[in-house]
Amino acid sequence: MSDIEYDEKVKTKSRKKLKPPQSYKVLLHNDNYTTMEFVVFILETVFSKSLSEATRIMLHVHK
Repeated sequence: MSDIEYDEKVKTKSRKKLKPPQSYKVLLHNDNYTTMEFVVFILETVFSKSLSEATRIMLHVHK
């Protein structure tokens, strides 16, 4: 057998700990172009609001 010595070193990368995303604010603006139905649809699909809650929010902004 040969007399070979191995110098084994393990390199590790330190990883940054991920934090949950910060909260955000969404501003709704009443305009003359976006339909009320579309606003309700977006509130339901993107923001997981129920139909009644999405409608309530849309009507509040529409005033």
